[in-house]
Amino acid sequence: MKNHYDVIIIGAGISGLMAGALLVKNGKKVLILESQPKIGGYLSGFTRKGYYFDVGITRSNISYVEPYLREAGILDDIHFVKINGDYYINGKYIPYNNLNEYFSAVADTFPDQKEGILSFYSQEVAPREKKMKTLMYSDFKSMGKIQKYFTILKIFMMMPGMMRDNSGKENENNKLKKYIGENSDAFAFLGTCPEQVNYRGHMTMFSFVGRILSQLYNYYPREGYLYLCDLLRKVITEHGGELMMNSRALKIRIENNIALGVEYQVKNKQVEMVTGDSVISSVDLNKTFHELIGADTIPKEEMRKLEDSVLGLSVPILFLGLSISPKRLRQLFNGKEELNYRPVVKKFKSDPNDINFFVNCHMVIHASSLVNPAHAPQGCSNIQIYLSCPPVGWQQDWGLVNGQKTERYEELKTKVIGDVLSSLEGLIPELKDRSIIEVCELGTPHTHERYTGNTNGVALGFNFDGYLLGAPRMGSYYSQLSNVNNLFFIGHQTGYGGGLNVALGSAKKIAKHLSQ
Repeated sequence: MKNHYDVIIIGAGISGLMAGALLVKNGKKVLILESQPKIGGYLSGFTRKGYYFDVGITRSNISYVEPYLREAGILDDIHFVKINGDYYINGKYIPYNNLNEYFSAVADTFPDQKEGILSFYSQEVAPREKKMKTLMYSDFKSMGKIQKYFTILKIFMMMPGMMRDNSGKENENNKLKKYIGENSDAFAFLGTCPEQVNYRGHMTMFSFVGRILSQLYNYYPREGYLYLCDLLRKVITEHGGELMMNSRALKIRIENNIALGVEYQVKNKQVEMVTGDSVISSVDLNKTFHELIGADTIPKEEMRKLEDSVLGLSVPILFLGLSISPKRLRQLFNGKEELNYRPVVKKFKSDPNDINFFVNCHMVIHASSLVNPAHAPQGCSNIQIYLSCPPVGWQQDWGLVNGQKTERYEELKTKVIGDVLSSLEGLIPELKDRSIIEVCELGTPHTHERYTGNTNGVALGFNFDGYLLGAPRMGSYYSQLSNVNNLFFIGHQTGYGGGLNVALGSAKKIAKHLSQ
């Protein structure tokens, strides 16, 4: 049959492209349907006035992702650059190369809490630091077979203790309170906002240690993350795979518990049907279940659990193109490419009307033009500012009603931009002259949907865990409906913790399964 494929993949994000690349290399006839005019999904990028910005992630631990990229045959074409970052708080830099140095610097920054901070490190953090480093195995790729064997064995031996630590009975903030109190500036800096990303409803000490350690293992592809998608697309097309852009999947046709194919539409043309032996959805799980499959196909208990899950936490990002030289910006960044910035140490506020709501929130400032000067016009710099604010002031109170804009949406957008720019003046004095800004755009859920096609925009983790559904799983990923054996799910939302590693790992698992 002309329009029949071995595998149909919905979505040309990194997971869909990875699955497609691995499948075509194993001789499978593959079709990928992408609703947008460009590939990338969460790894999308855009260019304004010569400034390039990554819409999604800007860092990853390459030890996790290198094996997948190598298997797809694209690793040698990617130049990963180590991203160095400091913390900048109240006019002081907190540089570090290890956690001991980091906590010593934090203790010096908050002398009133010094004793408690150092005790917290020695009693709570240090005992877990070595285990977390083993778990992250940053040098795993360079190990010999025997070293790898013993490292894996060590990880398995640690698991019982980690599971106990992940019980959630006492999370990181509760432990931190015992040492420095909850009303101190040090707590506002070290503590995690309870309304931020809390996997399974809590943050543990292991996640706390991992969150800080991850700053030491940040890498960025010199060309940008969308480059990974471009390379995977090349593999797919060179091996005879097909990629259809502007082709929106409307429905996964399921009959007698078998996925027969996908109904799709190219722009405003008539609805078409394409059939396949297997169907993979790499798009947002929320969209997959509610639109592509339909509630009547899903067991009621599974749907109830899905409805109770929060599938995405949108992160506001301010994109700036500045007529500041890279040399000057690197000087302001203390010689680094990235800063974790908190202009005012203050407890998180849940009231979005508080004028300091966005000003005081933690910011990650990333400048890819310091890694690749081609990301900005000559003599200029680009920066992306990630605002780690509570969702109560971003999603719930942003002025969206059922996903639609209200008058308050534009008002709050203007206010946020003004607040953030004002707060940045303490770091970049030149910003007092707003004429140096050549590009200024705040990435909201609507903005990111326009760039990526993802209904939740850019997401930082999620409160969803596939274990909730109790469906058949493949490895550590939520992979299938319990009653449809040839319909599979891949992507960052299909595994605990999310991120690029889960997106690539889930794609590999399904591709391997379908290639056997």
